[in-house]
Amino acid sequence: MASGAVNTFRQLGYALGIAVLGTVFSARVRDAVTDSGAVPPQSSGRAADAISGGHADAVIAAAPPDHAAAARTLVHESFAVGLDRICVISGITALAAGLLVLTVVRGRPKPPAPERHPDPSPTEPVAA
Repeated sequence: MASGAVNTFRQLGYALGIAVLGTVFSARVRDAVTDSGAVPPQSSGRAADAISGGHADAVIAAAPPDHAAAARTLVHESFAVGLDRICVISGITALAAGLLVLTVVRGRPKPPAPERHPDPSPTEPVAA
């Protein structure tokens, strides 16, 4: 039963973890692109979606030649901001889970083992 519960929660953690962290990453990238002012407000959403969706090269290629360096910097900074946030969230979650496991799964202290005394062996007469 415990094995089934562990496998169920592992799969649930994969699905929810990827969905939640992906959403946080996309939101942070969108905020970084919008706050930068380097992209016009009407196209900042598309640029953020492209960056978080793995099409950063397309964002850089779509920039005018005189703004290519700024676009490259924007892509790198927004990606780093999003990645930083999900790493912090993952670390805090792992620490909290570790503390929860330590407090909940700790075993009870074992009672001291009783002392063992050797069994007296009967003495047998030595045959002459």
